[in-house]
Amino acid sequence: MKNVIIPSPKEIISEDGLCNVNELTCLKVSGLPPESVDILRSEFTVHEIIADAGGTGNFSAVFTKSAEENLPPSPQVISDNEEGYVLNITCNAVQICGSSAQGLWYGIQTLQQLMDTDSSRMQACTIKDQPILKIRGVHWDMKGYQPKLEVLKEELRILSRYKVNMVLLELEDKFRYQSVPEVAVENAYTAEELKTVSEYAKALFITVIPKVQCLAHVDYLLKHKAYAHLRENNHPYQYCARNKEAFKLWTKMVDEIMEIFPDSPYFHVGADESTHLAECDECKKYSRAENFIYCVGKSIAYIKEKGMIPVIWDDIIRNKHGNIDEEDIEKTWILAKDAVIMYWAYGYGGMNNVFPYMSKYLNKNMKVWGASGFSGCGPSWIQNVPPAAERMININAWTKSSIEHGLEGFFNTGWGRIASADPGAEPHETCWLPIVFGAEAGWSGVVVETKKFAKKFLNQFYGVYFPDSLIDFILNPVAGNLNSEEINAIKPLRNCTRFELLREISTLSSHCGYREKVLANRAMYHEFLGKSMVDYRHKMICEDLHKFKESLQTTETNCIRCLHQFYFKEGIEAFACSRFGYDKQLIKEMENLLQETTLV
Repeated sequence: MKNVIIPSPKEIISEDGLCNVNELTCLKVSGLPPESVDILRSEFTVHEIIADAGGTGNFSAVFTKSAEENLPPSPQVISDNEEGYVLNITCNAVQICGSSAQGLWYGIQTLQQLMDTDSSRMQACTIKDQPILKIRGVHWDMKGYQPKLEVLKEELRILSRYKVNMVLLELEDKFRYQSVPEVAVENAYTAEELKTVSEYAKALFITVIPKVQCLAHVDYLLKHKAYAHLRENNHPYQYCARNKEAFKLWTKMVDEIMEIFPDSPYFHVGADESTHLAECDECKKYSRAENFIYCVGKSIAYIKEKGMIPVIWDDIIRNKHGNIDEEDIEKTWILAKDAVIMYWAYGYGGMNNVFPYMSKYLNKNMKVWGASGFSGCGPSWIQNVPPAAERMININAWTKSSIEHGLEGFFNTGWGRIASADPGAEPHETCWLPIVFGAEAGWSGVVVETKKFAKKFLNQFYGVYFPDSLIDFILNPVAGNLNSEEINAIKPLRNCTRFELLREISTLSSHCGYREKVLANRAMYHEFLGKSMVDYRHKMICEDLHKFKESLQTTETNCIRCLHQFYFKEGIEAFACSRFGYDKQLIKEMENLLQETTLV
């Protein structure tokens, strides 16, 4: 049973007997908010649901054969962890007791996983469970790919299923700001739409932390002529740190987002990778550190005035990119007095999965959250599916470090693209393995073996077993190493459209193999192509080019079709251009050269 549930429960006590799930027709719930009960009603369609909003401290759920059936009191949670629960499965019923409404919700998520994987009979047992880390967050970035509204809600539902409890939401031009109307893309979310997302997340016990960049990474806005005067030394990437109009505009944008997410205790102001800190005439009067402290400090103060806790990235205050003078590093640490510091470090395959600034921060009494990465965080910035094994090493490192240093937890970050001028990274929908791995690690608090977890996740998420060779590819997607027959033979029982997208995006690996062969021919036979060549070599190159051309047509068509099931067109068009645009140019060039070549 432990091999089925994600995240793994803290304790499972097996008992004699089996519970026939099909005989359970009534669900009595006490203590859940009505909105959460509505979600259950949409999912437990064959059950009669009797709900009591409670208020008496009774957070319980009982599944029985009939509404009249009397059962002994549900098991009590022996835990002061508000997310803890006890789930008791007997031959005749299922009882869940939570330390709070949230704990009860998580107990129901565990039960739903068991019902998904064994829909007829469940082993009698008692499960006692609670998380090790308080914060198990995911960073959901819309820069590269904007999910359709219902897809975004589905994604939140999946995250809640795996007991993720915070989402850092980065919208950029995917929201229709009233204060900067020219910035929004065609299908940008409206305030009304995002309010429904906010309410849905609350019903899922997910805290949404909104984010609006206060300094850098604002090219999505500053690339527009109407806002070019706010740039630092005419760089569209960054505001001028001393520009009062830029700060005023930022506060208006923040106010709009705060109104949509009124229940969030936190607000993220960004402040990472601020490259241009003392270039314009005004900023040159001060040091780079002084400009950074001035701008970010004002932003932190504004968030505090609004009654929220500010959050900032940490790379500038540890001078990761050399953007400030070395002697000024600790001067910037004054910003941590009133803000949470998000320490991001992605590790790149375990070569640098250590966090040397952790002790320095904590010795200064800073509040620190960790940040691992699942998408768009290197080592290449344009990957199709994530190098999951590398990402999972980094997540394990953050789990270990969070526990050792007593952190509340960490966020698993996913970047849709680095900036608006860049092509998209891996679509988040291809990244569920490292995303859920982060949920597992944060809840269980142990270093998880990657291949073992991959087998468990793929079986549980898609409802089918994957062969080891295919799991090896998903963990380390090397160009040309995909066995097409194996992945095409997989017939998932759950998340079918998500598997279809993963399969088609994964075939880009094989397609890249064809491209490499054509490029190798172009380089190797450079002195012959367009001039003269023996017939059998000409034929070989033509055959390789034909295979590449066929692969391009099939792969591009299938990838775009699958992406359209989840995302709006802007990100898809950028994806297609970055993955296939050069291929078309290469094919045309090779066809022209082959036509010009004389056979000997």
